[in-house]
Amino acid sequence: MTTSVKIGNRRLLKLADILAKADTVHKRKGEPTYYQGHFAHDCGTPACALGHWAAANTRRWITDVSCGVPGIRNGSIGFEAAKQDFALNDAEVIELFEASGCGNAKTAKQAARYIRRFVKSREKEAAR
Repeated sequence: MTTSVKIGNRRLLKLADILAKADTVHKRKGEPTYYQGHFAHDCGTPACALGHWAAANTRRWITDVSCGVPGIRNGSIGFEAAKQDFALNDAEVIELFEASGCGNAKTAKQAARYIRRFVKSREKEAAR
């Protein structure tokens, strides 16, 4: 099933909402905070933007896979799963989810701001 850009944008904004609170929640629990370079921390908590999305969407996403990369229950994993779930192209998925993704965000709040700007830009482009 193909995801529309409108649904992809809605999901990205939900991810931004998750990330806006993520570091505070992790600190309160004594867990490591956001780090875009890893999918998950050694303690099992989500580390990156895509990790937070997978952890928040366990009905659609599998986070415990042998290769350590999250995936959608239909079999897509990693960047392919992100492309599918957020209606992204190759360049966009790299921009958001690679190790220096979200503008090399160092905190979850920075990643959330970046994603919101990304969606706003994508909406403007679609309106043209």
